[in-house]
Amino acid sequence: MIGKVIHNALIQDTDVSALVGVRVYPIIIPEDVNSYPILTYQIQNLNSEITKGTSITLSGNVEITCYAEKYSEIQDLVQKVIKALDRNITTKTIDGQTVNSSTFENYSDGFEESKQLFEANLTFYMRKPYDNE
Repeated sequence: MIGKVIHNALIQDTDVSALVGVRVYPIIIPEDVNSYPILTYQIQNLNSEITKGTSITLSGNVEITCYAEKYSEIQDLVQKVIKALDRNITTKTIDGQTVNSSTFENYSDGFEESKQLFEANLTFYMRKPYDNE
């Protein structure tokens, strides 16, 4: 689904991977990971719609959360993630999964007390063809 495309788009982007390597995870940070910065992604509000007659398109929001030990690292990572995903995925197929569009919508930042890490939440609106997977 969309998560596979997001994961691969982020780790294949040279600017993003220079900061996080392959530390891009669905929903939560694994307990054994303690190297930062790091990214997580979560798919939200995925809906289906019929387009062009009988074609079905899935659309919804994806939240990317950036974690880092320094606020300056967060700001740098945020810029690189936005550059990698905002309008940069246009009918892009990665590992057999296609995303038709990706648009940056929202940003907020904060501090994760329990982990003592700065965080930034980015929301993107994405669309992809329904492919029964």
